[in-house]
Amino acid sequence: MTPPPPPGAHVGRVRRRVEWPDTDAAARFHHSTVMRWAEEAEAELLDSLGMLDLFGYVPRVHYEVDYRSPVFFHDAVEAELWIASVGATSLRYEFLVRRVDD
Repeated sequence: MTPPPPPGAHVGRVRRRVEWPDTDAAARFHHSTVMRWAEEAEAELLDSLGMLDLFGYVPRVHYEVDYRSPVFFHDAVEAELWIASVGATSLRYEFLVRRVDD
């Protein structure tokens, strides 16, 4: 499981409600919805750092998600994304999506 962001990390954060188009026939979220929320949090992070011009420019070469529990139609969720490491030719994010109380 991804731990929460480290203290002092710059974090992009969005709160959303699971909408009907985000779900499958059982009213559970569709797996692709998680990536959309992570990308929204990435845009927030880059904007807060004054680096919004990087959004959409940095290619995705690896994407990995461990789904721990489902969220359902109309659940409130929060997505947090932060920079985990920066290499010579790479940038690695970590993100966490969780259900939140209204």
